[in-house]
Amino acid sequence: VEIHMYKVGFDRPAAQPGKDEILKFAIEDLHSKKPVGNLEVSHGKIMHAVLFRNDLKHFGHTHPEMTEPGIFAALYNFPASGLYRVWIDFTIGGMQYIVDFDINVPGNSQAEEKDSLNDVKVSFFAPDGISAGKETELKFEIFDKNNNPLPITEKFLAADAHLISIGKSLEEFQHNHDEKFDKDNKVSFTHAFGKMGMHKLWLQFSVKGSIKTAAFDV
Repeated sequence: VEIHMYKVGFDRPAAQPGKDEILKFAIEDLHSKKPVGNLEVSHGKIMHAVLFRNDLKHFGHTHPEMTEPGIFAALYNFPASGLYRVWIDFTIGGMQYIVDFDINVPGNSQAEEKDSLNDVKVSFFAPDGISAGKETELKFEIFDKNNNPLPITEKFLAADAHLISIGKSLEEFQHNHDEKFDKDNKVSFTHAFGKMGMHKLWLQFSVKGSIKTAAFDV
């Protein structure tokens, strides 16, 4: 993929479900043809990779690291067969770049989506009157198994919480953050959906060092 002044490549592994695979990305300067390694740290990482199957199931979020100049890699275990989309998010010179690739994981292996919430509960308050292109506030509240408010007192990747939004057409990807650090059980995001239609939301935060992921449709 050519984007701005860079060429971004994805070395697709011969992926098998249930096995660790190496996801490898390459970035080079379009003009000099030299590898690009000067990625900036954004929310604790130089690159974020978000993966999900094209039915918007089996969400994953990992962080490739530079293994050699211009080469960035991370291990990932595909939980089930199917066609997956991979979005990578990185920053160079203060400018954010988002690039997506597809990878097919062959076979008929299926698996239930993992529940990382355990005894944590999340309520989502979708405001009335959401419309494409209009900023709105998406609010969430977090509770323990006894329905008591569960304060978010630790940071997850330099934020109280992360929110990833994918349009059902797979053409729209957004990655937002709650950075208020107010240590209550409420997190919120100012968000503008680019297109009308169904969107899937994944909220991620940390409780006692364990990453929690909650999924919602809006």
